[in-house]
Amino acid sequence: MRLSILGWVLLLVVGCDESSGRRSDASVGDGPRDVAVRHEGGAEAAPQPDGPVADVPPFKPGWHLIWSDDFNGAGVPDPARWDYEVGCSIRNGEAQYYTKARTENARQAAGELIIEARDETMGSCSYTSASLISKGRAHLRYGRVEVRAKLPTGKGMWPAIWMMPADSVYGSWPKSGEIDIMENVGFEPDTIYMTVHTEAYNHTTGNAKGGSTTVTAPYSNYHTYALEWQPDRLDFFVDQTKHFSYTKPAGADHTEWPFDQPFYLLLNVAVGGGWGGQQGIDPSIFPQRMQVESVRLYKWLDDPGPYVLTVNGGSGGSVTVTPEQQSYRAGTVVTLTAVADSGHRFVAWSGTDVGMLENPLSLTVTADQTVSAGFAKKDEMLDNGDFAAGAQGWLFHTQSGAQASFAVQNGEARVSISDGGTEVWHAQLVQGGLALTQGKTYRLSLDARAAAARSITVGLGMSQDPWTSYDSTVLALSTSTQTLTHDFSVGTTDADARLTLDLGKESADVFLDNLSLVPVN
Repeated sequence: MRLSILGWVLLLVVGCDESSGRRSDASVGDGPRDVAVRHEGGAEAAPQPDGPVADVPPFKPGWHLIWSDDFNGAGVPDPARWDYEVGCSIRNGEAQYYTKARTENARQAAGELIIEARDETMGSCSYTSASLISKGRAHLRYGRVEVRAKLPTGKGMWPAIWMMPADSVYGSWPKSGEIDIMENVGFEPDTIYMTVHTEAYNHTTGNAKGGSTTVTAPYSNYHTYALEWQPDRLDFFVDQTKHFSYTKPAGADHTEWPFDQPFYLLLNVAVGGGWGGQQGIDPSIFPQRMQVESVRLYKWLDDPGPYVLTVNGGSGGSVTVTPEQQSYRAGTVVTLTAVADSGHRFVAWSGTDVGMLENPLSLTVTADQTVSAGFAKKDEMLDNGDFAAGAQGWLFHTQSGAQASFAVQNGEARVSISDGGTEVWHAQLVQGGLALTQGKTYRLSLDARAAAARSITVGLGMSQDPWTSYDSTVLALSTSTQTLTHDFSVGTTDADARLTLDLGKESADVFLDNLSLVPVN
């Protein structure tokens, strides 16, 4: 892979060990910790201290906080921490339209996140709501998840706190798994459900693994819904009581245990659907809210280290590290600040599963680790177009029975397709958040090839229903890498448009690299 406008520095994570996720009676929270710091590849190295480090309290094994949101801001949730699912009835035959960055449906107020379902028509849906996701911002593989929340209530409500794989390495749902930390349906207002879905065990075959418990008035009281995820077990809690465990079966492969990869968190309030709407939707209950006091992710640490933290800048900027000293114990919180050069902007961090878009980044050191800052020229509209940060910034999905998967291998993106479906958009790679201006021209360039000669469709369009395309074209791919370009003409202004690469209908695998989108005039 060659570097394009995005100036990412390739990283190597040194000896990251995420094998421990054990539960203990130790209190949850931060403890004292230590690391050693190195600079490489573009960041100016600062001299290391020669003298002894400051005294620190003794190391305490236990759960250490690595990421949190207490929703102390105002207005829409922090976009560096939360993204959105968008669209009408995106699964399960639900009746709501999930909106993006709309305060009527998702907002911070009085130290809470409020997700509000409303009785209003949008698109072809009769209700609006929100589904917040931490994808591309905070992921977890082994550890503890805590969400403290008060639930909505009434027939038709279906709130959920759940997790999905950041990269579907074993294939589309349910092959790569799903973890439901909390589900509740309005016609059973005091029952909390906890469920796991895998290829072997899922609700479509009627054998999903799960449990439930009765909680008094979860719509009137706040409760802490938690998951403790170990390499061989998932434990589910309400407050401090464990109510369900799923243990990895002996000799299990990914069909029974796909839970060895990073997952991201989802918080949503659905309306109706195959389960939530079994007894109908009561139109008199709206608006309904899920109120979230906090979201917290932890890692279990029992080895004091010391560990080495290697920090890379990149083409287009540098990184400052605070504190910059040696021999810090495991769990130390280090602040990384990306400083962009003139004419550039910070894009994201790679080499960390949390705080990927946060600058500065408060990083809790849990193992030897390399973290790199990515920068781009200010006129570059795409993030991570060279895939140096893996799949970060990109969304891949399939529809209508298409079977395909997306992965970054050897520095390029590969879309493996066994069944492309019947339409080109049945397998689609997307990047949203693009601000387009009426009358402007935008130039797309990319390096692409395919396992066999085929075509793909690229376009700019709306990121929500009705998904109108502003301009698109068909590109012919061969088995040799070609640099392809196309100029899009845009006849409307859209502050939240998206680039789509439609890869369906044909079954030859597609390889992509060095995508760039810049304004021409």
